[in-house]
Amino acid sequence: MEGFLSKKGRGDSAFGRRNWKKRWFVLDGQYLTYFEDFDSKTKKPINKKGTFLLKGIDVKLTDHRERKHYF
Repeated sequence: MEGFLSKKGRGDSAFGRRNWKKRWFVLDGQYLTYFEDFDSKTKKPINKKGTFLLKGIDVKLTDHRERKHYF
């Protein structure tokens, strides 16, 4: 399963901002990998940013007034 989700940044900028970023996520078994973007021409993700092992993690759907496609 894969697609775009919104991810809140870490706040590493000079101003410590934690902006929302649109990222391409791929769920493969127990691993969730995210990329900076997705190239629709080549059908491939661009610039891998990180991977999370989801073993033992509870992921819940929630409502957010301002955002769609986030967890």
